[in-house]
Amino acid sequence: MLGGWLSDRTGRRKPFVFGSAALAAIGLAWVGMAGDVTSFLVAVTVSGFGKGLLFVIAACFVLLGAAAIHLVKGVR
Repeated sequence: MLGGWLSDRTGRRKPFVFGSAALAAIGLAWVGMAGDVTSFLVAVTVSGFGKGLLFVIAACFVLLGAAAIHLVKGVR
């Protein structure tokens, strides 16, 4: 929720998308190189945070890109 609010407030959605995708990718690379359980858990947390931000901001992109008539048709 914080990522969506922040991207709406600043009006810069694309940098948030790329930043959250980079955070998720770094976390996943870290998961692959984790040498112990603690490092693995921290890496999974970082990756999950990046994926969560990406999901919220991508949903905003979809809603902004869809025409209002398509959204109403999907509800019925």
